Amino acid sequence: MNHFLLRAVDLPILGYMIAYWGGCEIKLRGRLRLLRKVSLLSNPRFRVDRTIESIIESLRSFYRADTCLLILPYGNNGSQLYHLYRADNKSPGIENSRCDGSGYAKVEISRKNGALVLQLKNLRLSGLGDVSFTPKSITERAAALGGKTVVYTNDENETIVSVQIPL
Repeated sequence: MNHFLLRAVDLPILGYMIAYWGGCEIKLRGRLRLLRKVSLLSNPRFRVDRTIESIIESLRSFYRADTCLLILPYGNNGSQLYHLYRADNKSPGIENSRCDGSGYAKVEISRKNGALVLQLKNLRLSGLGDVSFTPKSITERAAALGGKTVVYTNDENETIVSVQIPL
């Protein structure tokens, strides 16, 4: 009787182990495909942006994310110029824009009082009155992480969206 019960228990355990190892192999093959895609060099006739765009699109699709953003400094002269790369599953193309920190958009990331502070600043259009909006999706995501979102206008006529998340 004991031998019979042992065989009945062995079969589900063996099936579970095979399924687990099969799942690990599928994950590993997916990771290897991502590594192969990311490590391929683009044709040198195309610009460097094409390589970056293909990498962030591969990362976005691998992790099944809605959006993938990459912000890189433009140049090495210390100016506030940034390249913003965005891969989105809702739009067919990949956006690549250059933001000029002198008047259009500034992104500042800092650490204050044990919190990560992300500030997005842009020049405010005249005649709009007080700031009366708070981006709902950013506010909800910051609140889920225990943080807060504040929108205000500073003395330099900039609208600032400040997201603070405790570390």
